Amino acid sequence: MKKKPSVFEKFIEILEGEFLDEAESLKEVTDEQWKSMSFPIGLVNKIKATFKEAPKPVLVIQKEEQKKPDEEKKINDFSNEK
Repeated sequence: MKKKPSVFEKFIEILEGEFLDEAESLKEVTDEQWKSMSFPIGLVNKIKATFKEAPKPVLVIQKEEQKKPDEEKKINDFSNEK
């Protein structure tokens, strides 16, 4: 958007006043709620487009590294020593 940053300060204050202080929380705002906060349509559309373009988080599950039998024996031998 080709607007000065100072133009957005008013809207940031509105969001903070509504306790919408995290980007994730903006996903849940309905069209009716945007209207009630008097947000410009262009700004609302840009916010929505940003979430559509953002990649979805990927859950990565790592396998636990398998220990070699030699290593397990050494560990067990060490733990049995007293």
